[in-house]
Amino acid sequence: MSLPAFAAAALAFFVVNNLLVEAVLVLAGGTPALGRVRQGVGVRAWVSAMLLGMAPVVTVIAETSLGLVPILGLPTAAVYLACRGAIQADRERARAEAEAEQAQASAAEQARLVEGEQALIRQLQESDRLKRDLLATVSHELKTPLTVILGTLGTLSRRGAALGPAERREFVDMAIRQGTRLKELIEQLLLAARFEQTGREPAEHPLVDAAALARDALAAARVAHPGRELALIAREVLPVRAAPEAVLQVLGNLLDNAAKYSPDHGPVRLEATRYGPLAVLAVEDTGPGVPPADRERIFERFTQLDSGATRRAGGIGLGLYIARQLAVAQDGELVVCDPPLGGHGARFELRLPLTPIAPSPNPVAYAASSR
Repeated sequence: MSLPAFAAAALAFFVVNNLLVEAVLVLAGGTPALGRVRQGVGVRAWVSAMLLGMAPVVTVIAETSLGLVPILGLPTAAVYLACRGAIQADRERARAEAEAEQAQASAAEQARLVEGEQALIRQLQESDRLKRDLLATVSHELKTPLTVILGTLGTLSRRGAALGPAERREFVDMAIRQGTRLKELIEQLLLAARFEQTGREPAEHPLVDAAALARDALAAARVAHPGRELALIAREVLPVRAAPEAVLQVLGNLLDNAAKYSPDHGPVRLEATRYGPLAVLAVEDTGPGVPPADRERIFERFTQLDSGATRRAGGIGLGLYIARQLAVAQDGELVVCDPPLGGHGARFELRLPLTPIAPSPNPVAYAASSR
């Protein structure tokens, strides 16, 4: 046999052998990884080269003496054992790599779970802290008027006969004011709890004049804050569909806040105007204002800005939360805007959708307010 023919036969044997081996591996265990395929081809190439290199030797020995042919099984066995060891080592290495990848993935998942648990622990700790602060705040705000009421009643009980009519009336008025404050705080807590449990309930609201409700709210604010300069700007009828009591409560809350947080002689303005399809009832004050970063946070439950004016005003941080929930229940919204012209104070806007009124020969009837 010529050398070119021998080389061609060897190459054909190598190619066919590798194709058959890879086909068996794919049918037996799926498509192997590319790296392992390359390693297997390399090992089989060395084996094939050794076997083909021994072919001429086998031919010469067979022609010389057939009895020496079995001796050639020794190097063949050695090659077989070496190849099996290499294949076994390759499998062990692949298994070790797979286990390492699995261990790495497990470690990453474990780290993620630990991080999630730590975040949950921090959240629970923060929740516990907020609950403690809330309990302390509510207890203090409820205890203060209750203490005043008990003190005034005790004074009247012990010294009632020794007090003059004016002094007795002053103590009674003080007890009434503190009792009213205690009642309002309890109502706020109950109303906030109701919003959390039931949420917004759809309802059919009557047709009312938002400008007239603004006038009623300002009249009530003048009684509650007799020394405060209060101004109203309302030039037209603003028909909206809303519960009058809810609108009055929102405006009353905003006017009370404006009076509490403004300087002693600072004016408070209530404006009722039309802005596109909306009726806008805006309350402006001359107080410290609301920082832009806190303009959404102040509408959360039990939230109060940490300022001297806020602490002096007291409260449990439910007024604006309840006001926004009431605004949403009227299909409107309550927002805090940029300060008025001059850069001082705050501006809160209650925005309600206007109701188109069809022309009619009869006057439009509006629901009367609750005041």
